[in-house]
This record gives sequence, structure tokens and C-alpha cells, in this order.
Amino acid sequence: MDDFSILIGGKAGFGIDKSGTIIGRLLNSLGYRIYIYRDYPSLIRGGHTFSIIRASKQRISTHQNKIDFLLALNQETLDLHRDKLKDSCFFIYDCEQVKMEPGSTCGIGLPLAKILKEENAPEIMRNTAIIASLAKAIGLNFEVLPSGANFIFARHAERDGAELTAKLREHSIIVRHFRSPARIAQYLRITIGTENECQILVNALKEILEVSNF
Repeated sequence: MDDFSILIGGKAGFGIDKSGTIIGRLLNSLGYRIYIYRDYPSLIRGGHTFSIIRASKQRISTHQNKIDFLLALNQETLDLHRDKLKDSCFFIYDCEQVKMEPGSTCGIGLPLAKILKEENAPEIMRNTAIIASLAKAIGLNFEVLPSGANFIFARHAERDGAELTAKLREHSIIVRHFRSPARIAQYLRITIGTENECQILVNALKEILEVSNF
């Protein structure tokens, strides 16, 4: 895709502004130029707020009202912004917060509170979980577990964890890989460093995986 837009929305206090920045940096690392439109945040915790992230291979200086992907952390986001979708079914939502019509096959529903409870992660990490789902849905192929610590667990859908660990060592990047227990055998434990260190890691993975875009 050469030009597309993502909207993420939820209650004030859910980290929506930060989420927009994370999505923008992720896509920028893949070679896209980024423009982020931020809705003026609600002054009351719990009020609605959203960000639109536009990514393009060309120079851009504004956002677009029509969007390609919608990330809805609550019902209000879906109700207010679904009509902006080019394809009315391409959205990811918190199925514990958003009620769909009976029999609806639109969208991808995720039980975010349940996921966070299983990972012993705080509620603020709901945005991290839904961003990881977006990355998987658009083919970035990395699954990242929610984390409230200074490290993350991530695995690639198709590449062996031990192989990626060895390849990263060839780039002088050290990550931890555990062969047991079995449920984390394919995950890499990656410590969160500086922005520059994270960019070095992304660049190395792009080279190893031969990723240019999706």
C-alpha cells in the first residue's frame, strides 16, 4: 500500500495520543512518510479522543478524512468514526467494550481485558495490545505481548526464534531467547533501549527479514 490512513480512538486517559506516535514510528521505520492528526484531547478523563495516522510513500502535508483501518477501544469510537472507513468492515475492536449487531461478521474482536489479565499487564496497555493486532492484520508478522516492564516478548509468525537470535548477534544486537517453557520458545525477549537503539534493531530486522513494505 502506497498511501493509507489509520484511526485509533478511545477514552481520554487510554494513551491514544501516544498510540498514534507509536504507530507513526513503526510505519516510518518501514519507509513511509507520516502525518498525524490529533483530535484536541478531552479535558475530562473518560471523554472521547482520537488520532489519525496517514502513511504515504510520497511527501504529505495533511491527513485524509477517509480511513483504511479503525482501531476502536470503546463503543463511542466505532459509532463516531465507522462511516469514515473505505471498507466498512476493516476495523479491530475491544469486544468487551464494543457491542456488535447479532450475527455481524465485520471487524476483528479482541477481549483486551482478558488478554491483559493473562499477561498481568496494567489497563493502560490495552492500546499496545490492539496495535500489536493491527501489525499482525496488515502483515508485519510480529506478535508482541503486552508489557508494563522495560522489555517486550515478541515472536515472528514464520521465522524460528533461535534463528532470529543468531542473526541479530551477527549485527551485534543481543536479545534473549528461551527454549523452555514451550509457550515462549519462539519469543525473543527484547529490552527497550533509546529511540536510536530501537531504530537500529528495526533496521537489522528489516535486513534479516528482507522487508521493504507491506
